[in-house]
Amino acid sequence: MAGTVRITGVRHHNLKGIDLEIPLNRFVVVTGPSGSGKSTLALDVLFTEAQCRYLDALGVPFGHRALGNVVEVDCIEGLPPVIALEQLPSGRLDRSSLAVLTGVAPLVKVMFSRYGTVVSACCGELLRIWTPEEMAAELLALPEATRLSVLAPVSHLLSSYSPAQLFDLLRTEGFMRIKVGGGLLLLDEIGAGEVETELSGGVWVVVDRLKARPGVRPRLLEALRLSLRLGGGIVEVEAGAPGAGEVLRFAEEAICPACRKRYPEPAPTFFTPLLNPGLGERGSEAGDGLPWTISWEGRRVQEVVSLSIADFCEQVQGFLDARSEDRLAVELARGVLERLRPAVQMGLGYLGLNRPLNAISGGELQLLRIGAQLSRPMPGVLYVLDEPSCGLGRRELDVVLSLIKGLVEQGGSVLAVDHSLELIEAADYVVELGPGSGDRGGEVVFAGPGEELRSSSGVTASCLLHPSMPLRRPRCVDDAAWIEVQAAGFRNLQVSGAMFPLERVVVVTGPVGSGKSSLVTEVLPGIVERRFPSLRVVAVDQAPLRGGGSSIVASYLGVFDPIRSLFARLPLSRQRGYTKATFSLAKKGGRCGYCKGKGFVDETVAYIPKVHQPCPVCRGRRFSPDVLEAKFKGYSLADILETRVDEALRIFGGFHEIRSRLELLVQVRLDYLMLGQQCDSLSGGEAQRLKLASRLAVNSRECLFILDEPTRGLHMSDVKVLMELVDSLVEAGHSVVIITNTPAVVASADWVVELGPGSGPEGGWLVRQWAPSSEDT
Repeated sequence: MAGTVRITGVRHHNLKGIDLEIPLNRFVVVTGPSGSGKSTLALDVLFTEAQCRYLDALGVPFGHRALGNVVEVDCIEGLPPVIALEQLPSGRLDRSSLAVLTGVAPLVKVMFSRYGTVVSACCGELLRIWTPEEMAAELLALPEATRLSVLAPVSHLLSSYSPAQLFDLLRTEGFMRIKVGGGLLLLDEIGAGEVETELSGGVWVVVDRLKARPGVRPRLLEALRLSLRLGGGIVEVEAGAPGAGEVLRFAEEAICPACRKRYPEPAPTFFTPLLNPGLGERGSEAGDGLPWTISWEGRRVQEVVSLSIADFCEQVQGFLDARSEDRLAVELARGVLERLRPAVQMGLGYLGLNRPLNAISGGELQLLRIGAQLSRPMPGVLYVLDEPSCGLGRRELDVVLSLIKGLVEQGGSVLAVDHSLELIEAADYVVELGPGSGDRGGEVVFAGPGEELRSSSGVTASCLLHPSMPLRRPRCVDDAAWIEVQAAGFRNLQVSGAMFPLERVVVVTGPVGSGKSSLVTEVLPGIVERRFPSLRVVAVDQAPLRGGGSSIVASYLGVFDPIRSLFARLPLSRQRGYTKATFSLAKKGGRCGYCKGKGFVDETVAYIPKVHQPCPVCRGRRFSPDVLEAKFKGYSLADILETRVDEALRIFGGFHEIRSRLELLVQVRLDYLMLGQQCDSLSGGEAQRLKLASRLAVNSRECLFILDEPTRGLHMSDVKVLMELVDSLVEAGHSVVIITNTPAVVASADWVVELGPGSGPEGGWLVRQWAPSSEDT
């Protein structure tokens, strides 16, 4: 074994002073019920401690110890550098694109600005900014002994000099020949009046005449620099016989060599909106009127970002092969390929670079992020993955496991917080926390090699023994009313005749990118609205809980308002003139003015993540002392917010509006939460169940519930609770559609719709649909 991370006395959040050894250079899975302390251990303890140690090593003067004991632990030994890949909520980066997410957007912008072919829109001339060295290299690449006449266009000087003055100036500078009217003339043999009628066609000074051959480069460079000075940044070279050769035009600035119009240089920032569609349009090709067009490798920027990842990688490889001697081009191309090839290897090569992130499925996004991180392994680093299996099917999980195995073989370590039985079975070492959630969790139930887990006493062992056992008794669909869905042509969908029985549990499954979310969350609701207007569609997705860091459990569930109303009716409140607003955390009046009702303040020091410290004024009580003198059954409002849901049920048992909503939290097994707990402190599984409870609290008529990946963050024991809740919804006359690849949930459905057979353009078809109760699943 390469070593271990030894943790002693972890008391952070709900962890109960546990001691643990985690082997390095292994694949380790931390599992257990939702809210048992898994993310606390992996992210709040290990990752945070590693961050602070890194800053200490850099000599940052403000370490975590200066802000208090951020990580509540006695000792952590053997901790290597840590990279964390946390969950990315689906409300994320909606204005961004795939090119931005993968990190290729800046590289593409430099490719266009540095290697793009720019053409003047007014006269069709090629615009390129050349250095004298690049010009010389281009000319000396011509066949040896090619005759070169280096010409400086000086017509622009006629705005400052008369023809006679110009000719005198050129003679003084030592020049002998000029080109006017298509012919060469000796300056000493002409007068201004003799050629004045022909000057409208242009005037060029012959700076030098030479042949392309070895050893001529210094002389050629000198002639080019002189021509650029006389020509105002432009030089023309006639290659071939005088008067009959090809004329090559060069400019050292963004100047059209033909019409001398000066243009803004195509900087990388011009292409930002085209690579990030949420920012609106800007740039020459997006319509702000810049008088040039630009292409790279024969394609304009819109065409490039519309390419699939696989096609773009192929084009970049060709660019690399053609410019293998150009160091900048090589670095740009390799950077692009390094970032995009993992997506191709993971079967996501069909995605377009300009694809908005809100049009990418959760599974596709998860694969992209994992592939980008794990495909560039760093030996000696501990990678912490938060729910890497989320939204993935068996095929995608195999790809992720292959990446993890390769990373471990190259000297890395992986610690995944996950509930996937496939990942648990593939792990070298498993840590199970529990036995329950919240204050009922935080203990080590099992820690050992993965093959020994089956014989343990934890809840995970029983799940491994029966991974696909139905979690509810499927109902017959023969007597159900049906919704038929035709979705041909929407995105990648080619679905015809998908059937959804009402008042039943329907599971939609299939590979990542097969069209599950498109069918269920975008097509199905519109059909229901048209054909079943009395049926209310209620979507429970993976978007962050509304309110973010300012929201608490009581307000999210809708019980804080009636509780505040109750406190406002207390005799002391009436005597002092307290209103419902006095007991608000969102308004001035009764809340603590220093922390604005949060109970804590954020300490922010350079390089250190924000740290919550108890408010020094209210000491975490959220309200002013006089407001807290108002008490219900001996409890101040601060006491109520520090009360668990099950205890609050006892306190408010006589108030139906409060009791009925709190009972929903009991139903979804969240009775251990405190009413004042911040919503952003909940685990993914806890947040999912709280959201479902809040939807149930406000929907009494017949509904169609759409649950998008509801098993995310849930242990199989929690999934069983979820399915019991789903069954109660159907029992009450509601309909439920679940998007998932979890085998036990598929086996628990009344009807299954499978999409596929592949992802992207290879998906979107109805593979089959069936009732699991009618066959062996």
